[in-house]
Amino acid sequence: MSIYQFSYFSTYILHEESSVRMIDGVALTYEHRSPAGVFALISPWNMPLYLLTWKIAPCLAFGCTAVAKPSEVTSMTAFCEFNKLPKPQELMPTVLAEVIRQAELPSGVLNIVFGDGATTGSALVKHPKVKGISFTGGTATGIQIRKDTAAYIYKHLSLELGGKNPTLVFADVDLEKAVATAAMAAFENQGEVIISFFRFDVG
Repeated sequence: MSIYQFSYFSTYILHEESSVRMIDGVALTYEHRSPAGVFALISPWNMPLYLLTWKIAPCLAFGCTAVAKPSEVTSMTAFCEFNKLPKPQELMPTVLAEVIRQAELPSGVLNIVFGDGATTGSALVKHPKVKGISFTGGTATGIQIRKDTAAYIYKHLSLELGGKNPTLVFADVDLEKAVATAAMAAFENQGEVIISFFRFDVG
């Protein structure tokens, strides 16, 4: 799935169009898009490699540079994915940074830093040269990021925080299938997915 992120966004940008409009027959307006600058990309511990590349791929595709900080709980998972070789006991590390290097991405375009949120994450968020922040994680941390960036009105913010996603069950449903689907949606990956269903409402 991590490979798919790069494949998707590298082709997505090829189909972007700028809008050009004539206003009242006298004025021509058009959109011009340009990279915003350095983005801080902070990912959580669940699905660490997938969610990190989900931030890196669009950031690079749209011409921005990145400082990525994986969760301190799963930092090596984000940095290194172990692929099984023919013998199950043998593991081969595929280092994300090395893959990026082999892709000949210029030095400094993508940077990966390690540390906890209170120090490393906070320093990234508050840095005046960071033009945008993409954060996935807890609501309390999202609130703190919002407070820390209040004085930096120019910073772009994307905060994907925890929620309570509902499962709606209607009277005309196949109850056996609905129960199985709801259970899978709630407990897949031990329920450690942002879009897991937490509330059950019967209509």
